[in-house]
Amino acid sequence: TILSRADWEGTKPQTVANRTKSLDQKYADQLGQDTTFAVATDPTYGDVEGSLVYESEQPTSGATNGLTLASMRGVAYDDPTWDAFLDQIDWSGDKDGILRDFAGASYALGSVSSLGIPETKIEDGANGLKVESGMQNSYDMSKSSSFPFGPVMASTWNTELLYRVGAAFGQEALANGITGWYCPAVNLHRSPFSGRVFEYYSEDPVLSGALATQAISGAGDQGLYVTLKHFALNDTETNRSNLASVWADEQTMRELYFKPFEMAVKDSRMTVKYTADETGATTTKVMRATTGIMPSQAGVGTRLGTVNPNLLQNVLRGEWGFRGTVYTDYWVWGDNNFRDLCLRTGSDAYLCMYMPFMWNLNDYDSATARWAMRNSIHDIAYTLANSNATQGAAPGATYTTSMPGWRIGAIAATVVLWALVGLYIWRLVARARDEKRHPEKYKPRRSRKAAVVKE
Repeated sequence: TILSRADWEGTKPQTVANRTKSLDQKYADQLGQDTTFAVATDPTYGDVEGSLVYESEQPTSGATNGLTLASMRGVAYDDPTWDAFLDQIDWSGDKDGILRDFAGASYALGSVSSLGIPETKIEDGANGLKVESGMQNSYDMSKSSSFPFGPVMASTWNTELLYRVGAAFGQEALANGITGWYCPAVNLHRSPFSGRVFEYYSEDPVLSGALATQAISGAGDQGLYVTLKHFALNDTETNRSNLASVWADEQTMRELYFKPFEMAVKDSRMTVKYTADETGATTTKVMRATTGIMPSQAGVGTRLGTVNPNLLQNVLRGEWGFRGTVYTDYWVWGDNNFRDLCLRTGSDAYLCMYMPFMWNLNDYDSATARWAMRNSIHDIAYTLANSNATQGAAPGATYTTSMPGWRIGAIAATVVLWALVGLYIWRLVARARDEKRHPEKYKPRRSRKAAVVKE
């Protein structure tokens, strides 16, 4: 029953007599269904004729159409050119990069050479980008600015200031080779004791949405794409990683918990500059700036946010018209089947720990799997094409990564130096051993004290 001013007394919440905390059995039976998904037999999302995602024919692949990621900058998501672009996928040659996106996108997205997609870096940091210092999961915060925490930013009620904060993040991302940002976060302050309150702006959904909209617009104008999080009902850390389920009625979800996400998706704007024709003429396009979403790690009802089609397909993409990448939160649970399910229910990239042996799917080769991956590559490529990954690139440009000559020289000099140090130490040790075994070969050394006395 929804509280209504039209019938205040009749709809006011009442204490339920003899209430227990047990869950209705029909819902209890649904809990855990996401982690028991079987790709070969599931009638809804499996490789079963009649499932919602079933495909019988393989998509076109290996075509030579002369298109690269840079060619797709500024191209509308529904433009037919995307089909020609995606027809070029080399499923065999690019398997490692594709699997990295769908099973192990650990702070990076994999390269897809057949499409001219380079590997790109994504970083965290609600109040300052975490810039890698050179070691995995090691960061040097001195390389980026540190802004106040989210609630302090929100206390300004200043949307123009938040635009400038987002733009500053975008500039620092350019300076450090970063393309994506796991922020901003717009879950609500349900309690001051929640472990992520420092990341979230406010207890008010409209204020949160207005501030995030401008921060995203500022970042987008600099080419930094965002991953707006955690969509949705992920408003507490308690038991979040234990796959807790959160419950609310639809009106409450839409008016409170969905509202800041909806505002940011619909209202954020960025200006993308791109090459318009073969003469090299450039033009600009104003488009939605929210091209990344991170779903809730907890469950929305009985379905985890990461594999919740009502949340990710019906509301996000269907009602709100979101276009871009859905990037899961940090997941180490479940087996390959769970990663298969993510692809088929609305997630595009799977954030997992940096362990390449885990980067796999149970189904990489079926027509159903290939179409699901193709759709996700479309989402990922759309996000990257309109980011700093292609800024300043001409259509058809490809990317290669190589080490500069000075760095190669520095590494070589370092190796030689350490080799000489090692050789010197080895010779000292060898002499000491030989002297111990054959003292007759070596003359006794005069001590400095003896020499001084003699003189």
